[in-house]
Amino acid sequence: MSKAPAERAAPESSVPERTTPIAADPSATPTFHRDIAPIVHANCSVCHRPGGAGPFSLISYDDVARRARLIATVTESRYMPPWLPEPGVVKYAGERRLSDAQIALIERWAEGGAPAGDSSVASSPPSYPEGWQLGTPDLVLEMPEAFTVPAEGRDVFRNFVIPARVPALRYVRAIEFRPGNPQVVHHAEIRIDSTRSSRRADRSDPGPGFGGMEAGLSAAASPNGVFLGWTPGKFAQAEPEGIAWSIAPTDDVVLLLHLVPSGKPEPIRSSIGLYFTDTPPTRPTDLLVLESTAIDLPPGRDDLTVTDRYVLPAPIEVLSVYPHAHFLGKRIEAFATLPNGRKEWLVQITDWDFNWQDQYRFDTPVRLPAGSALEMRIRYDNRAENPRNPHDPPKRIRYGPESYDEMARVFLQVAYADPLSQERVRSAYLSHTLERGEEECRRRLEENPSDSLALHDLGVYARQRGQAADAISRFRAAIEADPENALAHYSLAHALSDAAPEEAIRAYRRANEIWGGSLDALNNIGVLLKRLGRLPEAIEVLREAVALDSDDLPSHNYLAVALRDSGQVDEALTALKAIVKRAPDDAETRLNLGITLLRARRLDAALPHLQRAATLDPRSPRPHNQLGILHASQGRHGEAKKAFERALQIDAGYGPAQKNLRRLLGG
Repeated sequence: MSKAPAERAAPESSVPERTTPIAADPSATPTFHRDIAPIVHANCSVCHRPGGAGPFSLISYDDVARRARLIATVTESRYMPPWLPEPGVVKYAGERRLSDAQIALIERWAEGGAPAGDSSVASSPPSYPEGWQLGTPDLVLEMPEAFTVPAEGRDVFRNFVIPARVPALRYVRAIEFRPGNPQVVHHAEIRIDSTRSSRRADRSDPGPGFGGMEAGLSAAASPNGVFLGWTPGKFAQAEPEGIAWSIAPTDDVVLLLHLVPSGKPEPIRSSIGLYFTDTPPTRPTDLLVLESTAIDLPPGRDDLTVTDRYVLPAPIEVLSVYPHAHFLGKRIEAFATLPNGRKEWLVQITDWDFNWQDQYRFDTPVRLPAGSALEMRIRYDNRAENPRNPHDPPKRIRYGPESYDEMARVFLQVAYADPLSQERVRSAYLSHTLERGEEECRRRLEENPSDSLALHDLGVYARQRGQAADAISRFRAAIEADPENALAHYSLAHALSDAAPEEAIRAYRRANEIWGGSLDALNNIGVLLKRLGRLPEAIEVLREAVALDSDDLPSHNYLAVALRDSGQVDEALTALKAIVKRAPDDAETRLNLGITLLRARRLDAALPHLQRAATLDPRSPRPHNQLGILHASQGRHGEAKKAFERALQIDAGYGPAQKNLRRLLGG
């Protein structure tokens, strides 16, 4: 992989600016070359071009003239170009909105017979990069295999897992998404998973990727407060100065695609270009989400509005806004009310269209002082008269992640002046989200006091608040309401693991029984049995987990560690070496192999595996702590001290490194 300059600029192109002259003589019939081409080239051709997302090209006179009446109609209705925010409310970068004068000009041109005019006054048509818009990426990640979009049926929401495979921790300043088949890609979101849970979800779902709109089966999330997404016509651009995000060798990139059937089977294999920088992020950032799950839309009504409100305990800068609802969304508003009472708009959309959602970056970041109240309002239309209603006749719609459910979210990409401000906002925001979730659960329980899932969710919120006893009580209530609620048994086991491991094992076993086999439940049973010193039982259960999914690396690692700790070192080493051969970039396996070799006093053999583990998982203090132990055992106290200190740089509260460093220094 060749290393690109850290601050490579986007190549120049002849794509025109979005400013357009108007015909000098208002009474003259507009012509294509003088009046219409600049409008079309600046606002339409970015999608309507060979290889673009539009269904036809709008570059040459012939392209545009044969569709003059259609263009006049869709621009007059403001269906095209797609730009949902209301004019004059907020100034965004790269706006695609025609003025009233431009729309009138197109109408007069179409009514006048769409004349070409004098070609000598024509500007050069736009040219677009043949390859990547931002130049050659430092790394290209591609879907491991193609997925075929069916010819007909509902829209497809599919998550594809792409291993990062960077050799070491890197910082990303920009990405560029290439759909591969733009005719069937409605939009894309890109998330990062450091837990490998997405891989598990992928393996459990036949075919490439796994289904779902919210990647809910995995821990994939937006990295470092950066929303990574693509919609047709969106130009790739670098993040603002000082806002990069990190990607490690152990990370997976999860690509969520909204795919639209085209009438014939369509293969799709998308790719993502990553552009690196050597400069770590210097500005703390987050994604704050204003949202509501209190969505219940009876048929025939258009007057339901859901809201959310959050008061900032510290100042922020809002960099961009991404509103999100589904087909029945009608009006979306987000704004801040400043302490002096002034309203600062963030987005206002009076005619929402699910097919044209986008992220809007502010032309100038919006600075909001502490005490400002962020507020979201989203209104829905579930009438038959709503042309975007996918149901005929209309039916009751409630909150849910699939496109034929409904959602209400406004994502805000925000930056802070300092880490202290970030910590204050994060803490208050967590409390806000817990209150919001608890309120929704209470609403569900008012409708159905035996709602087992609502009782379970209340337990989850209590656990997040540190209220362990209340969480356990809620989980027990959820099980009482529905003894077959496997998730409640699992969560109860998790909550009991430290205080009552025997009861936790029984609860995990019940969850595993209901699910008909669960890797997570079996692995957790094995870990608890090992902690209790019941190693033969632990090994038996962990062998069961490996048999359930022979590709699951964590299960293999848990089993190998149990074998090692039971004295079966040779079998543990054989197992770990086999895993390393199959997955040489798995950090946990490298670490466990290094530790096992270290305990077997094969120090020279352990060293490269511990070093590789530290490179593969740069966010973990554990490999550095083990390296410190190795160096100390060989009398290299200076190297040992550096290793322990490096572990504590990563995590100042990491107890084993603190203890080992004190022991090394004679403390």
